[in-house]
Amino acid sequence: MPPLLAVSTLILIVLASPASSQSVNEQIQAMHWVRSGTIKFTASSSSVALPPGFIGVAGEDARKLAELGQGHAESDTEGVLIDDKSDDTVVFQFYPSGFITIDDWQELDPGNLIRQITDNTENGNEERRSKGIAELHVTGWLQEPSFDRNTKTVFWAIAAYSNEGKIVNSVALRLGRSGYEKVIWVTDPNSFKPAGGVLDTMLRSHSFDSGQRYEDHIEGDKLAGYGIAALVGAVAGAKLLKVGAFAALLILLKKFWFIAFALVAVFFRKIKALFTPRINPPGRVGPEDSA
Repeated sequence: MPPLLAVSTLILIVLASPASSQSVNEQIQAMHWVRSGTIKFTASSSSVALPPGFIGVAGEDARKLAELGQGHAESDTEGVLIDDKSDDTVVFQFYPSGFITIDDWQELDPGNLIRQITDNTENGNEERRSKGIAELHVTGWLQEPSFDRNTKTVFWAIAAYSNEGKIVNSVALRLGRSGYEKVIWVTDPNSFKPAGGVLDTMLRSHSFDSGQRYEDHIEGDKLAGYGIAALVGAVAGAKLLKVGAFAALLILLKKFWFIAFALVAVFFRKIKALFTPRINPPGRVGPEDSA
């Protein structure tokens, strides 16, 4: 079965709507799948050089693919890259938060953070069950949060499991002048590498345009109102200990409390498993950015 038809079949199962078969199939096949070259992300003013073996969609196509998989729109998504030869999927999302400071990094406590993430994930299982979604259980860090001051990028990896199997959610937050790019690598535990893996490859391939890099910040730019440690806590799914001090993060906290694994991890993991090696999708080909 061609991979895009397999993906369509999977989405039909997820949506449980046989009548939508033709519509979903057509939507996926009509997407602009990029097989080589550079993918431009307009929202973040950045780009990624597509690594060998990966195919991807950007802009409106990426948002649509995420919506089909999750059952709701995700306006922050600007790219989805899939390796059709392995169990790897990378999702790019941009959040125009404003300039984020980095002087609070030392306040991050990995031990306390993972305890909060674990508690929040367990508390969220009741809602997952009510929606017919597999429960999630965090087992701990595979890689504690680490901050690269040269590239202004923080990254971490958390291990979890559900009745779908084991899950690794590896996340990077790359700071720019006007916000941050969130890069999610969803993979099988056996494929995870703390260094030199797919996430590293994607971060080396990604860059903000000149004028939009972190170091391009000038006085008068919009400020986020919080630092990198507070951001990591909210994105990773922990409670904010000083909510009053980080009022601007309340919306983020509400958005991320369900933890980054959730639907996107389970859905795209199934997509990856269905992609047939060395077979490209039948959609139109060429760089596409409808953001």
